[in-house]
Amino acid sequence: MKNNQIKWFALGMISIVILIVGGYFIWKTITPGSVHFYIEGPKEVRAGETQKIKLICENNTRLVLSNSQIKIQLPTNAYDLDFNKSPIIILGDIASKERIEKEIEVRFFGLAGDKLKVISTFEYKPQGFTSMFTKDQAFDVLINGSVVAININNPNQVLPESSFDTTINWNNQSKQDFENLVIKVNYPAEYNFESSDQESIRTNNEFDLGFVRQLEQGAIKLTGTMNSQGGENKKFEVLMGIDLKDKKEFLMIGKAESVVSLVSNPLNLSVLVNESSVYSASLGETLNVLVHYKNNYGVPLNNMVLKVVFDGEYFDYKKLQPNKGYFTYGNKTITWNEVQIPTFASLNPGQEGDLVFTIPITEKYNIKTYSDKNLKLGISATLESLTPPQGLDINSKIKTTSSALIKLNADLALDVTGYFNDNKTTISNCGMLPLKVGQATCLTIHMKIKNYANDVNNVVITTDLPYYANYTNKYSTSYSNADFTFDTFSKKLIWKLDNLPANSGVITKPYELIFQVEVTPTSAEANQQIAIINKTTVSAVDAFTQNNISKVYNELMSNKIYDATINASYSRVQE
Repeated sequence: MKNNQIKWFALGMISIVILIVGGYFIWKTITPGSVHFYIEGPKEVRAGETQKIKLICENNTRLVLSNSQIKIQLPTNAYDLDFNKSPIIILGDIASKERIEKEIEVRFFGLAGDKLKVISTFEYKPQGFTSMFTKDQAFDVLINGSVVAININNPNQVLPESSFDTTINWNNQSKQDFENLVIKVNYPAEYNFESSDQESIRTNNEFDLGFVRQLEQGAIKLTGTMNSQGGENKKFEVLMGIDLKDKKEFLMIGKAESVVSLVSNPLNLSVLVNESSVYSASLGETLNVLVHYKNNYGVPLNNMVLKVVFDGEYFDYKKLQPNKGYFTYGNKTITWNEVQIPTFASLNPGQEGDLVFTIPITEKYNIKTYSDKNLKLGISATLESLTPPQGLDINSKIKTTSSALIKLNADLALDVTGYFNDNKTTISNCGMLPLKVGQATCLTIHMKIKNYANDVNNVVITTDLPYYANYTNKYSTSYSNADFTFDTFSKKLIWKLDNLPANSGVITKPYELIFQVEVTPTSAEANQQIAIINKTTVSAVDAFTQNNISKVYNELMSNKIYDATINASYSRVQE
């Protein structure tokens, strides 16, 4: 028994020795130092440039390396032309002492100074092993420029509110083509884009160059103004890159900046309408327009031109009084130059002046839809010197603008009619026509109100009755929240409406009040046409202009009683 134990112990020790020795020789065969993995690539590249990256695998072991593959992790702004950013190179079996080289083409993007890291992993499984072995490699690439040169040209100085040009030049200096090349412009917050010689793809600041061939060049011209005060510097930033729309990525190729200096405008200009820059006007009203100008510069400003432009359909151009100016109906513009204003030939330092003219508002509105409301008119003026003055380094004309806003008040229209034989209401009338002295006759009065252009609130319609007429306490209305009252002492009738929407009675059915009065003429009214109701006043508050609106309507006379069964002779009171 003891001998058997010794025997088994000895066999165990021998087995351990064999395993240790075998493991040693296997370790020597596949030691990590005997499998090599390298990456060879450029240390510096230009943005947009395509470079080759070489991947080298060496099997210096005595075993076959099976299931071999290389995984490459590219930085966000690098793009593999073959593998679409997630390259996996399948190598399969690598024989003992075999060396394998692979190349991929990568296009790098970014701005000068950016460092990009390329990470790669070599995976393999030695013959006879069940687990995978890996080797990692990485290298850094520095972006030292761009293959597409880009710059932005602005004038050194610009005037607030004066148009100036910005030119973006680009040049593909490489021998490779680009697809989906896009230029993005980051404007200063105060910049107002006006136009460009190339259509933008979105929001006037992105321009699609499309397919750009090798060594191709071009330019984009922008025109705009700066809405800011003088004495400030404003920065323009231009970005160029590849727009991968399907991936929602923008791969940067280049960047350019330009700073413009805003100088104070030597011209001062203002526009007032009836002494206000924001004025509320009613239909038929005549506007008195004053344009004030002044040269705030230290030298004369020559060849001055002043233009006033009207915006809106409710100016009565036929009655315009342009005060020596030349009016062009096609573009609704009055123009003054040195012919009309001799001082415009050379406006001296500190010299100023006024131009005054008048233009009426039309007599009625042209309402076509319910949304024709809150109507506005504009009067804008532009003053410019066609000859740049000395001392300013600008490439644009000296120009300034000013404007005035006219808000149009609502227009209320009240239609008042009277009936004897009234089949439009359930209120029954009494008596007879023609009216007779001492005899009572009942008539129904219809009031229909129309509201043009703006919502109005606190509508009050007021009338009163002659001494020979009385209210019978009978009425009806189409407005559910109507408040209708009668004061027996003053004989005053008041119809109140909380609000009246714009274009009620114009696009929609008008609100209507029907009430009955009893008329008993005296001998003093014999052989006369008499008033059934006295003058009517309509008042309201305009919700858009906040103005109080008021109109007065004449008496409803006996000759205005609408009845197909009576004739004109019935309009006079009979004895």
